Amino acid sequence: MSHAQQLHNRRYFDDYMELINRKGLPGTVKTALCQQVNDAVVATTQHVIEQALEAELTAYVGAKRYEHLPWGREAAQTRSGC
Repeated sequence: MSHAQQLHNRRYFDDYMELINRKGLPGTVKTALCQQVNDAVVATTQHVIEQALEAELTAYVGAKRYEHLPWGREAAQTRSGC
C-alpha cells in the first residue's frame, strides 16, 4: 500500500497519530511547525505594534493618514514632520 493510500486508511492514520503522540513529531515536521508558528507570531506582533503606533500618531497629530488639513500647523503636528 502506498503512503498516500495509507493516509486515507483510518486505522493507519489512528496508528500514526498514536505514534506521534507517544514519541512526538518527527524532527523535520517539528521544525517546520515551529517555523510556521514563529512566522505567525511575528506577523501578528508586527501588525499589533503598527496599529498601535498608527493610532498613537493619529491621536497626537489629530489627523488620520492621508487626511488633508488646513495650512498653518507646526512641523511637529504633521505626519511628515515638514
